[in-house]
Amino acid sequence: MNRTREQLLPILWHWITLLAHALPLRSVPTLIELVVGALLRQRGWVTAAYLAITAQRHWTSYYQWVQQGRWSWLRLGQYLAVLLRCSVPRRVWSLGVDDSINCRASLQAPSRGRHHHHSRKGNRPRVLQGQCWVLLAAGLSRGRRYCSAIPLLARLQPPVGNRSKLPAACGLLRALGAILQECQVGVLLDCWDLRGTVIQ
Repeated sequence: MNRTREQLLPILWHWITLLAHALPLRSVPTLIELVVGALLRQRGWVTAAYLAITAQRHWTSYYQWVQQGRWSWLRLGQYLAVLLRCSVPRRVWSLGVDDSINCRASLQAPSRGRHHHHSRKGNRPRVLQGQCWVLLAAGLSRGRRYCSAIPLLARLQPPVGNRSKLPAACGLLRALGAILQECQVGVLLDCWDLRGTVIQ
């Protein structure tokens, strides 16, 4: 069903108000500015969102808020899951867990390391310098076709030590367990996730 702009704006502001409860009060204006900027540019980069608005602060303030702000990504992801559950009723929820490598050349990038590129694309090297993320998303379908995926939580893997991606996947699923415990949930897993600890 198509909705007009007048119908969508109250829904949008209700969603932003709900998500703002996950943050400290002083962080709420920054969140609203970046969300509105991301909607105007339709891209997820902070720089694109910053350039789309009449910013009230210097660029450094937004950068430091994202990188060093004292607020919880986990709490924001949980509030987003609550928002999805209330706004988009589903009989069965589909969650997807996958890993992704974000190429980073800078030596100062957090958790930057050498990672095996398992997708084996012809125009990419076998080993990449970058960050390894474990991601959890909710898949939204229309009939039998998946139309979009909403990212909920992400975890940056450390480049050193004996830490695998399996505990990270388990932690992300546990973080949403209480929110979706009354729903039927299907989890889509990549081949590296097919272990008893994650399935249980």
